[in-house]
Amino acid sequence: NLADNRIRVIEEHLFDPLVNLTQ
Repeated sequence: NLADNRIRVIEEHLFDPLVNLTQ
């Protein structure tokens, strides 16, 4: 579960900048 949470956090941090660039 801890690993899954870390992966989710990493994915969010990686995905947010991409969304900001598209906007």
